[in-house]
Amino acid sequence: MTATTDTDTDTGVAVADDCRPDVERIVAALPGQDLLPRKEGELAFSAPWEIRVFALAVAAHRDGRFAWPEFQGRLVEAIARWESAAPAERASWSYYREWLSGLEALLLERELVDAGELDARTDEYLHGVRDPKHH
Repeated sequence: MTATTDTDTDTGVAVADDCRPDVERIVAALPGQDLLPRKEGELAFSAPWEIRVFALAVAAHRDGRFAWPEFQGRLVEAIARWESAAPAERASWSYYREWLSGLEALLLERELVDAGELDARTDEYLHGVRDPKHH
């Protein structure tokens, strides 16, 4: 059976049809899923990086890199850190920024990524070296 793909109309990102049930199941189990940005009932992403970090977490889980409750715990911890920060120290709220923070923490903890490489790649993206079209 060959997997087919659709292109997300908001982001232009190809999404494999066979991943949709996994994504829907995972989303249904998310803590605070009412906080997930939605548009007409569907998940909404305001920037390409948001769908990328969402997809990275789903793919890593699906590949057996970590159990979903482990990621949920890191996400909850990231949100709690944001909530406990002094208002002057907080960036504006972004669910996917906290998603990214939780994912990075878990990937580093599990030694699935190298901290130096992560920093170098982040710097490349921030400066348009890796993908100048998607900030």
